[in-house]
Amino acid sequence: MFPDLMTIQGRRRALGMTQRSLAKAAGCSQSYLAKVERGKVTPNYLLAGRLFQILDAEERRGERTVADLMHAPVKWFNKSDTVADASKAAKEMGVSQFPILLRDNPVGSVTTKQMLGIDATVQLGQIMGPALPSVDPTTSVNAVRPLLREEQPAVIVLDKGKIVGIVTAEDLL
Repeated sequence: MFPDLMTIQGRRRALGMTQRSLAKAAGCSQSYLAKVERGKVTPNYLLAGRLFQILDAEERRGERTVADLMHAPVKWFNKSDTVADASKAAKEMGVSQFPILLRDNPVGSVTTKQMLGIDATVQLGQIMGPALPSVDPTTSVNAVRPLLREEQPAVIVLDKGKIVGIVTAEDLL
């Protein structure tokens, strides 16, 4: 479902775009866009979609992405690795969470809190929590804020199915 068509003009103006530039990018005439903005005509579904995509992209231009903040490379573990392995890495690297992978796919996660008081020989697969949420490197920093506010220790950054980075709540401060 699209936002209200009557928001197009306000959004366009807030971005400093002319009717002509928006119309050209959307593949319609400036006069037709003027009629849309005044509520005189209703564009077809495809044109309305293009208008909102263009406005969304312009609003995101210059916005920081997770690629700007992420830490790379990411240390990860297999389910068969032990608490001792992850504890050692946490101390050496100064990190508090790790993804658990199975054939390059995130299947779980483990945090230092989960490892507290657990025998060092226990495999991570036995204590791991759910997989961390994953996002694309072009995802807006503002889009991941709610994920990290809701008790997620981190967000994994995936590019073409491969882990390329990790972002924590501390990175957003």
